[in-house]
Amino acid sequence: MQILLIFLSIFFSCLSTCIMSYLAMSTQLGPWVAPVFVVVCMVLAMPLVSRSWFREHVIITIAAGSIGGMVGTCLGLTWPSFYFLHEDAFMQSMKSPMIFAGTISLFVLSAGAMAFLMAYTLKDHLIVEHKLPFPMSRLVHDIVYIDKEKSSQAMMKQGIVASTAWNIFLLVQRVWLHPYATQLHMAPMLISIGFVTGSMSAIPLLVGMVSRKVVLYGLRNNFFMQYSDKEFIIRFCSGILLVMFLFRLLALFKEHKHKIMSSDFFKLFIRLYKRVGFRLLFFLSIIGSVLLLHTWNVSWLAQIYLLSSLLFLSYSAAYMVGVVGVVELGLFIWLIVLPIADIYTVTSTSVVAVSVFSMVCIGIVVDLMFSCKLAALSNIAYSRLLRYQVLGFMVAAISSGFIIWWYAHSFQLGSNSLMAQSSEGFDWMIQHGKYNHRVVLCGMLFGLILRKVISEPFTVVGSMLMSVSITFWLVLAGAFSYFVKKDKKYYPFWFGVYASHALWMMILAFV
Repeated sequence: MQILLIFLSIFFSCLSTCIMSYLAMSTQLGPWVAPVFVVVCMVLAMPLVSRSWFREHVIITIAAGSIGGMVGTCLGLTWPSFYFLHEDAFMQSMKSPMIFAGTISLFVLSAGAMAFLMAYTLKDHLIVEHKLPFPMSRLVHDIVYIDKEKSSQAMMKQGIVASTAWNIFLLVQRVWLHPYATQLHMAPMLISIGFVTGSMSAIPLLVGMVSRKVVLYGLRNNFFMQYSDKEFIIRFCSGILLVMFLFRLLALFKEHKHKIMSSDFFKLFIRLYKRVGFRLLFFLSIIGSVLLLHTWNVSWLAQIYLLSSLLFLSYSAAYMVGVVGVVELGLFIWLIVLPIADIYTVTSTSVVAVSVFSMVCIGIVVDLMFSCKLAALSNIAYSRLLRYQVLGFMVAAISSGFIIWWYAHSFQLGSNSLMAQSSEGFDWMIQHGKYNHRVVLCGMLFGLILRKVISEPFTVVGSMLMSVSITFWLVLAGAFSYFVKKDKKYYPFWFGVYASHALWMMILAFV
């Protein structure tokens, strides 16, 4: 049985790396909403195996396989930027598949090692101490462990039918609905997440959505018209996060009278640090990351900023996923990349290297936190989960470079088959984006107000970073759940919607 589980972990990690890297390069992926590909495979496998075996082993399979999907997604969103910036050098590197793949593997290994350290330091802090709900983990868990009552199974089937009908409608009317295709296509999945998240997160999400509109139309359109909406909101939110970070440090010093090591978070870190394996991985990841970034001409000051920013932004992204369930990973990366590109002396190639490293690191942290919460809900020991997560990660690290090389070799980057639109966006921002300290200062002033009036500032910032079309559905569904009595009774329906729509996302993406 263990051999079968090892085989499934390797198979799904490799396959999800392959599928999700292609989707990231060929389509406009929405926000991260859990390991979509593995969930699709899980739903398809449910009728093929016994219920007892499925419940016992599927969580491990999801946890191991989802890491490959996250690695593939992160690389697909960032690595093609090298092609758009330096096409000749990129094509020259393609002539040696081993060096090309080996370079990517080094990025994944170094960023992933740091992500494992961060995730396993944060998991007890966010899951046990803060008791964050992680709605996507709850959603997937309840699909797996749905009870045998006929009413629940019938409701889940109704959700599948509703999602299927919606997607068929979009497919038939795709010509007329083309301008709104992306928003309408993501709607069922976002509504299911918003309903499970509930009304508690609807208010900070609404505050963030309204703040985004007010800030863009009020400040940007009157004083900073030289910036695009995306550029402006990233700089503005970086100011808000800077205020949160500074006040967090100030509170830590004040509460513990400058004895930082007495805080619960650092006690947890010290307890983990006493373990030989954790201590070894800590030093290897730091040394490996520093050497890798140094070879890509990232200055020492830029590396210090990068590594310290990664810790705080990984926490912010994990917190956002824990409360809301979705996060725009690419926009979090720009909070690191833009200051480095403007303040520190680095080349455009170095900035892309930073973006790849940051995306993989934060992406894996988010995925690991999702799986840790899933394991906690399923009463699976972290030690057992970790073994298969490491296995899935190593498979993804080894295979991802060859997979990216094969796609770049077989298809033309920038063509209809491999548009890599997100990477083109990185390319444009790297060449033309400039960090404006006045915008950051405006964000800091807004952050001072925000932390006084709302208890979930991280959720507000996450909402501001997401497009209004995404936040709208989350707010609408959360508000709707407030008026539904015994809303948990209807969870099976939304589980069916999510599972079915995940499958339709895969089908329509390839179509």
